[in-house]
Amino acid sequence: MTDKPDEDAFEPNRVRISGETEADMVALSLSLDSDTITIDTRTGTVSSEQLTLPYDRLESVHIVREGTYTVVFETDRCEYAVTNLAADRAAVRELVDYARQQGGLRTERGSSDSTAESQATDAPTERDDGETEQEAAPKTELDEWTWGETSGTD
Repeated sequence: MTDKPDEDAFEPNRVRISGETEADMVALSLSLDSDTITIDTRTGTVSSEQLTLPYDRLESVHIVREGTYTVVFETDRCEYAVTNLAADRAAVRELVDYARQQGGLRTERGSSDSTAESQATDAPTERDDGETEQEAAPKTELDEWTWGETSGTD
């Protein structure tokens, strides 16, 4: 069983919702409850909203690498992209594994080969459900010291 990640490691700054509902809000915090993920947001100067994602509604959870990490939670109706969640790859991986386990989704922890392969790509996005999205980016060896570094050019 995956332990609950330390919520203090996460400092999200935005949440983008697409699908049935469209929104772009300031994310204030992310918390992991026993049956839900809760994201506190600011929707205006004086208004706020709390987004609640039940684990059993999750269809996919994956990481998008854009300097600091973005985690995408997908349900049957919407996709919730929480941006700049953390710069710590291990903390983000713990969150993804925990959310997947709570939602009964498949995890990639047991497959070190597929994890190593996805880390060895120069792709702009990384899906942890076994697929790596690449936009004509060739596979290259990636030294550990360059992990998370982005050049800003394509």
